Amino acid sequence: MKIFLIILAVIFGLIALVLIIPVTARFTYKNGKMYYVVKYAFYSIIGSDLKRKPKKEKEKKKKKPEKIKKNKKQSEKKKSEQENKSDKPYSTPVENEKNKTKIDNKASYDKTEEEDTFEKEIEDEKSSDKEKSKKTLSEKIDFFLDIWNAAKKPVRKIFKGFRFTKVYLDIKVSDEDAYDCALKYGRMCFAVYNGLELANEIFTVKPEHIKVYCVFGEEKSEYDISFTAKFRLGTAVGAGIMFLLTYYFKIYRIKKKKMKMKRKKIKTSVRKTA
Repeated sequence: MKIFLIILAVIFGLIALVLIIPVTARFTYKNGKMYYVVKYAFYSIIGSDLKRKPKKEKEKKKKKPEKIKKNKKQSEKKKSEQENKSDKPYSTPVENEKNKTKIDNKASYDKTEEEDTFEKEIEDEKSSDKEKSKKTLSEKIDFFLDIWNAAKKPVRKIFKGFRFTKVYLDIKVSDEDAYDCALKYGRMCFAVYNGLELANEIFTVKPEHIKVYCVFGEEKSEYDISFTAKFRLGTAVGAGIMFLLTYYFKIYRIKKKKMKMKRKKIKTSVRKTA
């Protein structure tokens, strides 16, 4: 019993470690050069400096000659056709015409009956499908609204779980024309500061250095951007559990109670009328 408990404790400990250890991503961009690395614990998953392993060339399979097989199949087909022809009984052309007329009359009669029944079935199906579609559309809309109401907080929690730390922005806006340079500087300031505020509302952003400055008389602008992003798998698991609990207790359970109340009312009304 003790060994079993120790094994369980080890398993739960490993699961907790997997959920607690964050996935980290480091991104830097400076003067047209980009560098990025995605790591889990000490293992790098994706990176700009990681060397890709060359793919092994697959050995081409030799195709077997298919001409012999085709000739054998054709000869077998010819033999089977000749045997079928020899087995068929001989019939006169008059008898063939009579048989054809009888078969055509029966087929036309059967087709008319089948068409009438088929048309009736299609009309019944269309009427039932219209009623079902009205019900299903309303049910689907209600279902999606319920899911959205239950998923608001968990989705917000997942987005807030993305932590952007050590955010470094050093942007030098420059242009030969002073007027154009001033316009570029204003647009850049608007984009950077408003973008950071919006990002902070959705994610968790902790800036370290934010600077946008203007330099006249130079051709190219310079950008120095870097940040580290972290996300724990435990936040996603916690958000999923939160979603399931809120959906069950606040939506599913209440709807079930309402359905039971409606059924009780219907039963009581039926008993009174009887």
